[in-house]
Amino acid sequence: YALERAKNNGIDTSVIKRKDYDAFEDYDIALTNLIKSKNADLVVLAGFMTILGKTVIKSFENRIINIHPSLIP
Repeated sequence: YALERAKNNGIDTSVIKRKDYDAFEDYDIALTNLIKSKNADLVVLAGFMTILGKTVIKSFENRIINIHPSLIP
Protein backbone atom coordinates (compact mmCIF):
# COMPACT_ATOMS: atom_id res chain seq x y z
CA TYR A 1 0.00 0.00 0.00
CA ALA A 2 2.80 2.43 0.83
CA LEU A 3 4.56 1.80 -2.49
CA GLU A 4 1.35 2.53 -4.38
CA ARG A 5 0.79 5.75 -2.46
CA ALA A 6 4.37 6.85 -3.10
CA LYS A 7 4.02 6.16 -6.82
CA ASN A 8 0.77 8.11 -6.99
CA ASN A 9 2.54 11.08 -5.40
CA GLY A 10 5.71 11.00 -7.49
CA ILE A 11 7.92 9.69 -4.70
CA ASP A 12 10.82 7.49 -5.79
CA THR A 13 10.91 4.03 -4.20
CA SER A 14 13.18 1.00 -4.26
CA VAL A 15 12.66 -2.52 -2.96
CA ILE A 16 15.37 -4.88 -1.78
CA LYS A 17 14.05 -8.20 -0.52
CA ARG A 18 16.03 -10.00 2.18
CA LYS A 19 15.01 -13.37 0.74
CA ASP A 20 16.84 -12.54 -2.52
CA TYR A 21 20.19 -12.78 -0.70
CA ASP A 22 21.76 -15.97 0.61
CA ALA A 23 23.87 -14.18 3.20
CA PHE A 24 22.62 -11.43 5.49
CA GLU A 25 25.89 -9.56 4.97
CA ASP A 26 25.22 -9.36 1.21
CA TYR A 27 21.76 -7.94 1.91
CA ASP A 28 23.25 -5.45 4.36
CA ILE A 29 25.79 -4.25 1.78
CA ALA A 30 23.16 -3.99 -0.97
CA LEU A 31 20.88 -1.96 1.30
CA THR A 32 23.75 0.33 2.29
CA ASN A 33 24.73 0.88 -1.33
CA LEU A 34 21.16 1.66 -2.32
CA ILE A 35 20.72 4.23 0.43
CA LYS A 36 24.07 5.83 -0.43
CA SER A 37 23.09 6.00 -4.11
CA LYS A 38 20.05 8.09 -3.10
CA ASN A 39 22.27 10.58 -1.21
CA ALA A 40 19.99 10.22 1.79
CA ASP A 41 20.51 12.63 4.67
CA LEU A 42 18.22 10.62 6.92
CA VAL A 43 17.04 7.00 7.03
CA VAL A 44 13.52 6.59 8.39
CA LEU A 45 12.40 3.05 9.22
CA ALA A 46 8.62 3.09 9.17
CA GLY A 47 7.25 -0.42 9.47
CA PHE A 48 10.64 -1.88 8.50
CA MET A 49 10.54 -5.40 9.89
CA THR A 50 14.14 -6.53 9.33
CA ILE A 51 17.06 -6.05 11.68
CA LEU A 52 19.65 -3.66 10.30
CA GLY A 53 23.19 -4.93 9.94
CA LYS A 54 26.39 -3.30 11.09
CA THR A 55 27.21 -1.92 7.63
CA VAL A 56 24.01 0.13 7.43
CA ILE A 57 24.25 1.30 11.03
CA LYS A 58 27.90 2.37 10.72
CA SER A 59 27.33 4.05 7.36
CA PHE A 60 24.42 6.14 8.63
CA GLU A 61 25.33 6.55 12.28
CA ASN A 62 23.15 9.16 14.03
CA ARG A 63 21.01 9.48 10.89
CA ILE A 64 18.56 6.59 11.42
CA ILE A 65 15.10 6.98 12.92
CA ASN A 66 13.00 3.91 13.70
CA ILE A 67 9.31 4.46 14.30
CA HIS A 68 6.67 1.93 15.30
CA PRO A 69 2.97 2.58 14.95
CA SER A 70 1.02 1.97 18.12
CA LEU A 71 -2.14 2.95 19.87
CA ILE A 72 -1.76 5.66 22.46
CA PRO A 73 -3.76 4.87 25.59
